[in-house]
Amino acid sequence: MYPGGFVNMDWYVRTSDGESGPLSEGLMVSGFHDGTYSEKTSVRAADGLMWRRLDESELGDTLGIKPATVTDDDGAIRRIQPELYRKISLRGAFLQIFLTLFAALCLIALIPIGYVFVETLIAPPFPDDLMNKPHLIGTLELNYYISLVRLIVFPFAAIFFILFFHQALKNVRVLGSKSATMPPWSIWAWFFVPFANVIQPVKAMSQLWSGAHHLAGRDAASAIPLFLWWTCWLLQAVALRIGDYAFAEMFRRANISITLYEPADFQTAYGAMFVGLLALLISTIGLMLIVTRISKLNKTLKHQFDVDAFS
Repeated sequence: MYPGGFVNMDWYVRTSDGESGPLSEGLMVSGFHDGTYSEKTSVRAADGLMWRRLDESELGDTLGIKPATVTDDDGAIRRIQPELYRKISLRGAFLQIFLTLFAALCLIALIPIGYVFVETLIAPPFPDDLMNKPHLIGTLELNYYISLVRLIVFPFAAIFFILFFHQALKNVRVLGSKSATMPPWSIWAWFFVPFANVIQPVKAMSQLWSGAHHLAGRDAASAIPLFLWWTCWLLQAVALRIGDYAFAEMFRRANISITLYEPADFQTAYGAMFVGLLALLISTIGLMLIVTRISKLNKTLKHQFDVDAFS
């Protein structure tokens, strides 16, 4: 034993000047305290083969600098790093602004589309009616312009979605959530991968939801916002594509011959468009509820873990 109770173990050290050793544990401890070595210095026990950071080795345990770790639900060992926590309130505020605008645009488009849809159910329009009821076509033009505005708002909402939820998932991971096994990028990057985008984003979101509640010491709240957000998001994707196809097919056949037109064509097209817009509105509202809840939980985590957070 060395003075101070250090175990008699020799170490090799790798620095920018090369590899040195073997060095006694007492010399290693002295070197750490005088600044010769740091937590990030690569070290290897004389009887070992693996190089590790000093703070991740047995020597780090002796020095009291070995970081706390957690074994997540997938069995992976992850460091707890509260210094990597960041505030997300500002990002959440901007995201809520763009989501509110997006929801308002959905509602503005939904009202006339819904009115025409109900009208076509009550009195199916025949070819002659198309000339006497210009609002049937005018509603499509209105929806077209509203869709253009939505396309402008959507990228801004998407950017702040990425900024907000990436950091939110990272926060619960660095604070030691066992359930948050997926990396932060998974909550948004999977949207760009066909087929995987049906399940992976909501899986990551559910890990964030449960992890944030657990760390904050709260009972897991109802997952209804997640259910609304994701099921309606998938529904709108299908319904709006059906609506676009139905309108395109209807006008294609009508251009060939008006006799090919059927009243049911309008009902199908407007019905799919109505369902799609309604689902998109509900999905957006569900996402707004998620943002509100996660923002509140992150404020609780900041105070609970007493972390210095930057925006």
